[in-house]
Amino acid sequence: MNDNIVLKRITVLILLFMSSGSMSAPYENLSFALRQQVMMNDLRTQCRISQAVSDEKIRSAFMADADNHVTLIRAADALKSDNRQQYVQSLADIRCPLLTP
Repeated sequence: MNDNIVLKRITVLILLFMSSGSMSAPYENLSFALRQQVMMNDLRTQCRISQAVSDEKIRSAFMADADNHVTLIRAADALKSDNRQQYVQSLADIRCPLLTP
């Protein structure tokens, strides 16, 4: 009987750890999506990109340039860590591509 209680406690602990991880996943996904949208809006503003240009086209154009790719990763890291100064500086280092709808 004592072994049965220990086994039940272990099972409950495992389930708690599993559920806490799965509960944080949607939050992380939402956080990521919101940061991505903030960056997209800021890039549109800074580079004066028309709303008619799709997000995917913008993403592809910026990520195709190796320098911009590294700078965008640095900006994303700064945004995630809530380092506004580094985020703004990283955006200032971006080279704006010519994008048309």
